[in-house]
Amino acid sequence: MPCKTKWFSLSDQDDADAYLRDGALRWRGDGRRTECALAAASELRLRGRHNIENALAASPAALAVGASLERVR
Repeated sequence: MPCKTKWFSLSDQDDADAYLRDGALRWRGDGRRTECALAAASELRLRGRHNIENALAASPAALAVGASLERVR
C-alpha cells in the first residue's frame, strides 16, 4: 500500500495538512483546494497543548483512510 506523509502544526503553515488557527483546528485537503474547520480547540475534552497536537495528528490520518469530515469532527 502506498504511503503519504501527513503534516500537522500548531501554526498555519503552508505544508501542514492540519493546523491550528485562531483557536480552531483546521484541515486542508484535495491538493490544498479544500480548507475547513474541524473543531474549536476549546471543544476538546482533554486539555493541554499535547492533546491539541494529538488531535491535529489524528485528523488527517483518519481522513486519509476514508473517515468522513463529520466523523472526524
